[in-house]
Amino acid sequence: MKIESKEEFQSYIRSLNTSSKFVVIKPNWVIYGDGMYSDPKTLAWLLECFQPDQKVIVIESYTPWRGLNNDQIDADNNIGVDIESGKCHWDFYKEQDEYFLEKTGIGSILALYNAKYLNVTNEYWKQCCCPGSWIENELEANSFDLKFTELSSFVPKELYEIRNHSTFISLTTIKLQTHNSAIYISLSLKNLFGLIPAPCRLIPYHNDDHKNTPFAIADMNKIYASLFRESVWINDGLKYVVHDYCSENERLEIDTGLLFVGQDPIQVDSETCRALQIDPKEVPYLQLLEGVWL
Repeated sequence: MKIESKEEFQSYIRSLNTSSKFVVIKPNWVIYGDGMYSDPKTLAWLLECFQPDQKVIVIESYTPWRGLNNDQIDADNNIGVDIESGKCHWDFYKEQDEYFLEKTGIGSILALYNAKYLNVTNEYWKQCCCPGSWIENELEANSFDLKFTELSSFVPKELYEIRNHSTFISLTTIKLQTHNSAIYISLSLKNLFGLIPAPCRLIPYHNDDHKNTPFAIADMNKIYASLFRESVWINDGLKYVVHDYCSENERLEIDTGLLFVGQDPIQVDSETCRALQIDPKEVPYLQLLEGVWL
């Protein structure tokens, strides 16, 4: 669909069930560059939809690409970016995150709407994530199994404790990767891949030709679907749609006004695909996740 105003955006959000005590929002903060992170204006519009007594938590993890450089970090060669070696550069990642939040204006927006920022990488490095057995019990209750079993150890305890009183919201920028048949398009379900706390997930979660990525996306969705019963899914193309993401032909389509919102992520992502002339059946992670979020 196309929208033209904040009021139209907010009417869609308010028509959904988001009255829970807690609201957990996963934006899409990958790279410090136009179209590479959730539009701050859209985030502000979303935060404005909630009541003062609702507690909003915005969750993300670190990446090496948010605006600062460190000569000791090399994502292409997996140096200083995996879950263990990245911790040696924890101070750098904290500094870069502060820089990103300030330069984008997102930090001011979070403060204005009294939204808490919870960084999943920080929680893991602080040893504040749940024991994997807790999440495994939730997965078993839903008859879910994981390809990457270690992912069950990456859920912050703070999220686990509020799981029964929360609405989970995935807010992502639309990015087409039609050159990459393993991913094809990055939408609201793929956004949960960013909750793996490693700053770079090339090994093992992309691997050669990104063949592992759909399975890691599916695993993360199984985990969060086991924890959160209420959810909202937003594919945001209001300001930017990214074409040929992560390729030499990458380009931005600006001010498209495109927005896709709903409580069924398969439906939301599939509708987005069709609007962009992509067959949802060609997107591997959509096929793996059919029926996971109910």
